[in-house]
Amino acid sequence: MSQENVEVARRLWKQLRQAAAMAQPAVLPEFGWDPEVEYVEDPRWPGAGVYRGAEAIQARFAEYLDVLGSTDMTVVQLVEAGDTVISIFRTGGESAQTGLPFEHEWAYVWTFRHGRVVEWRAYFDKTEALDAVGLSESAMSQEPVKMVDRLLNHCWMSADLDLVPEILDPEVVWTAIESAPDAGTRRGHAEARAYMDDWIEGFDLHPMVIEPAGTGGDGRLVCSLHGAATEKRTGLTSEIHFAGVFDFASDGRLVEIHEYATLEEALRAVGLSE
Repeated sequence: MSQENVEVARRLWKQLRQAAAMAQPAVLPEFGWDPEVEYVEDPRWPGAGVYRGAEAIQARFAEYLDVLGSTDMTVVQLVEAGDTVISIFRTGGESAQTGLPFEHEWAYVWTFRHGRVVEWRAYFDKTEALDAVGLSESAMSQEPVKMVDRLLNHCWMSADLDLVPEILDPEVVWTAIESAPDAGTRRGHAEARAYMDDWIEGFDLHPMVIEPAGTGGDGRLVCSLHGAATEKRTGLTSEIHFAGVFDFASDGRLVEIHEYATLEEALRAVGLSE
């Protein structure tokens, strides 16, 4: 159910963001919220309290909008942990009451039961949210590398392409090495699967060694990649050395992959250098 919970969270966020941008109270849809959902504010929020049920929560959010006005909400990351989904997000705008600008990075922890949120906790400090569900920022920093490992070793090298929907965003853009025979850009799950399947049909693929090399200012991850492939027709084994730049959607899935012949090229692409 965990991935299904993340999908529900993405749908809920779409509505929350639209409502905040238009300075209109969000109507909590029946599909994602339990009728008795409980909203617990961070104690540092002025007048912090606990609100139960959609009507009470909607009224509280209307009070937020009276103070803040139109608010830009940007989801930085969605992370599932058991029956919870942690949302790390940024808010920004200009207060409707004071005219002063505001900006902050918050976290929500949504606890799910049977596909609906039953508890909603707000955290002023994202580290407290991560601690509350047994995670840490250091562990979170490894999540992108783990997702790359899932793609390359658990999905592609292991020929388990049924994992594609869990690993790749539906709108994924995958660009192969420009000088390679199979150069080109693939879009979406079907084309990404076909690209990997072409390799699987012609080669026995060996495990890939993934060495993180840096993260660009926009969050893209650069990795040096080393592996080997044995051609099925001839039995010859060749080593494979290249680099990749990986970008991630808010739920952690890969939304863009760009392969480069050398690590130097990959680092330059994100504004870094060796």
